[in-house]
Amino acid sequence: MSDNTITIAGNMTADPVIRFSGAGKAILSGSVAVNRRWQQNGEWTEQVSFIGWKAFGQIAENIAASCVKGTRVLLTGRLETGEYTDKAGVERKTVDIIVDDFGTSLKFATVQVERTVRDSAGHKSALDIEEPF
Repeated sequence: MSDNTITIAGNMTADPVIRFSGAGKAILSGSVAVNRRWQQNGEWTEQVSFIGWKAFGQIAENIAASCVKGTRVLLTGRLETGEYTDKAGVERKTVDIIVDDFGTSLKFATVQVERTVRDSAGHKSALDIEEPF
């Protein structure tokens, strides 16, 4: 396991929009809002941080099919830094979580699990899982 592992719980800030590379690999990016609330001098204060994430391949497809804006999620992955130049020509730095695992939080919701399986030709099909894990 990598020393660069992070787990975040937060709410999805937008509906996922999946795209595909030229080679057909699914690519998904988004962000989660992470709230922190504390009391200071008898007054409640809240801070919201927006954490970016990226997912690739099958997990990207599963996230896109399963989650919508506002869904409370738990994601685990590794941190990755990047750079880009914005429209004004200013160099910007980014830090994103590259997703290894992603799930809905059962603290605030229930889910129905469907297992995605592939046949010998590599085609996807969904099987309902009726027994608990």
